[in-house]
Formats: sequence, C-alpha cells, structure tokens
Amino acid sequence: MVNARGVGDRVRAFFVRGASSEVGAAILRRVAPSALYSAALLPVMGLAAYIMGSTPGEYTLFGPAGFNLLTGHWNLVFVNPKVQAGPLELFPYGIARVIGLHSQPQWFAFYLVMLYVMTFLLSLVIYLPIYRVSGRLGRYVPFLALGIALLGAFLPTDIVRGHPAESMVPLLWIVAGCLSRERMFASAGVILALSAGFEVWGVLGVPVLFLSPSPRILRAAIAAIITGAVIYLPFVLTGTFRMFEYHWFVSLGTLYRLVWPGLTSFPWTLRIAQAVLALAAGWGTALATRKGVYGVWLVPMAIISVRFVFDPLLDFYYWMAPATVAICALGATLYLRKWIPALIAAGLIASLWIPPTRSVVAAIAMTVLVGLCVAALKIVERHGREQMTTPPPPGRAATDQLTT
Repeated sequence: MVNARGVGDRVRAFFVRGASSEVGAAILRRVAPSALYSAALLPVMGLAAYIMGSTPGEYTLFGPAGFNLLTGHWNLVFVNPKVQAGPLELFPYGIARVIGLHSQPQWFAFYLVMLYVMTFLLSLVIYLPIYRVSGRLGRYVPFLALGIALLGAFLPTDIVRGHPAESMVPLLWIVAGCLSRERMFASAGVILALSAGFEVWGVLGVPVLFLSPSPRILRAAIAAIITGAVIYLPFVLTGTFRMFEYHWFVSLGTLYRLVWPGLTSFPWTLRIAQAVLALAAGWGTALATRKGVYGVWLVPMAIISVRFVFDPLLDFYYWMAPATVAICALGATLYLRKWIPALIAAGLIASLWIPPTRSVVAAIAMTVLVGLCVAALKIVERHGREQMTTPPPPGRAATDQLTT
C-alpha cells in the first residue's frame, strides 16, 4: 500500500527545496514588482484587448475541447486530431466556453485578463538568468521589454490566435535552463513537462538540461515523465487520444515545397525527424555556451530556429516564440549594459515586425545568427576574456554577472 503521508512529505519537500533555490528565491522576490509592472501597463493591455475584437481564432476548435476538459468528458477532448493544443493551453478557452462568452465586452475582459497574466509571467522571467537586480535601471527596463511585447502585438497575437504556448513554452524553457545551471534537475524536468502541457513541441526544450556541466538526465527524465503522465495520461487512457493521427498541409514557401514539391501532407513521423534536428541543434548550442549565461537564451533560439527551417507551415503566429526569447534577452542585457547583445536582440525583435521576414529564409538566417553568436562567444572564451559566469552557489550574491 502506498504511504500517502510519505508521498505528501516528499512532494512538500520538493517544492520547499525549489522555493529555497536561487531560481525559486528570484521568482518569489519578483512577484510583487512584476504584479505592479503589469498593473501599470493595464491601459496598454486595454487598448490591445479592444483591438483584438471578439472570438479567438482557434475558439471553434479549442473552446469545445476545453469545455470537455473542464466538465469531465475527457474521452472527447482529443477525439478530433486537429486539437494539437495541450490541456494547459485548452484550459482558459474551456473557461470561456463554460462561462459562455459571446459579446465583444465579454471577450474584451477575457483578453485583458489573459494579457495581464502573460505579461506578469514574462516580467518574472526577464531578469531570471541574472537572479538579482537593483537600481533605477532594473525598475525601468521591464517596462520597455513588456511594452514591446504588448505594443509589438507579440502577446496579443498569441492570445487572439489561441496559442499562448508560443510565449509560454520559451519562457518555461528559460526557467528550466536556469534550474539546470543550478543543478535542480528534477525541477527542470517538471518545468519541461509543463511546457509540453501547453503544446507537445515543448519536449524540444530538453537540451537546456545540458547547460549544466554535469546534467542528471535520469533525474530530470523521471520528474518529466511523472509530470507529463499527470497531464496527458487521463486522456490517453480513454482510448480516444488521436492527436498523433493528424497530418499537416505543407504550405507554399516552406523548405519542403522548394526541395520536395510533391509533398503535400506532413505526418507525425516527419515531425519526429524535425524534432531530432532541433534537439541536435539545441544540444550542440548548450555544450558550446554552458560556461556563460547567454546559453539560457541561445539554446531556446537554436531549437526554435531549426524547428522553423524544417516546419511545414510557418504560420505567422509561430514567430512569437523567438520574439519572446529575444525580449527576455533584451531586458537582461540592457540592464547589464551589454550593448552588442542588446542590439542583436533588438534587431531580431524589429525584424519580426516585418511580414516578409517570417519565412523559411528568415528561419535559416536566424539559425545562422545563433551560430555566429555561439562562435563569437567561443572566440571570446578562447582568448581568455571574461564572460557572464554561471550562477554562484546558493547564498552568494549574483547581482552583476558581467561579460565583455
């Protein structure tokens, strides 16, 4: 018989240990400031929510699936193979369906709440890789980064298209990368599984574990498998989990249409091949950058860019994922007055506002840019110049981890 009390004690100890880590302490310390930053930007969110209009783009698909999720009809949640969103992503749209939102004022309130929550979470993560910040610049830079995320329509696009995962998954990868650098591998595994709970491609974040010099993959894997089972297994056990039966249409302008014109249907078997390439890119980037903090942003960017190169769709909302990583990198590097990395991040964000740059050519260019950044870091390292170091052991200050 399972000792429920013993299991409860272990779970409690797991969360207590996570909260006492550098990452956990940094997040808890920033809850109040992040809430205030987000509240100050409510007028901007209100404008964005008003412009967004009424029903979200995927609501006809995600609304009923989320409704079935919340009302206990789990056998119906993934009966339609088109539902490629995970339970965590379906949840808010299920709430909207349960409440019965239909008028524009009601959707305005829904969008405003969603924008506030996502802005708050983005604010928590902006400074996470550098752990401690102080001073006037540390208070003002988040407003710039969050303003770009809102006014640049990055967060609003995620929500109105029904895919908040495009921002949530990269944010969780950054958190998992920071946990891995602190050797909190079980916690990192849980976070990676949560990212897959938004959309399955969250599993591609596994390479962030290699940002630690000696990753405990087994420990992270066990934690991720248990968490993933909690999220998905109830739906799998119903026998109507059909997510992996879906085939994507191969759109014009993708790499496949250029080199394989006859390919029009993209099954999950090809998704696996695409995943292998993205994982390889992330793994190589992690090994090359784990001596400095830049890997926390470069590894997710490498995974995303290679995924895009070999994607059959490249819908415009996909590009909110690299924008989210770049916004986080911009905020942290501006605070540290690292102007070249900040300029690169700002240039990438600006390019994503231009529709023609959202193409396979842009994905290839982004992959090359990540490679050049990695090469530049290795050159700096080889010449003995100081990088932003990995976090010190808990209890030591990590306020200004500098790089040349």
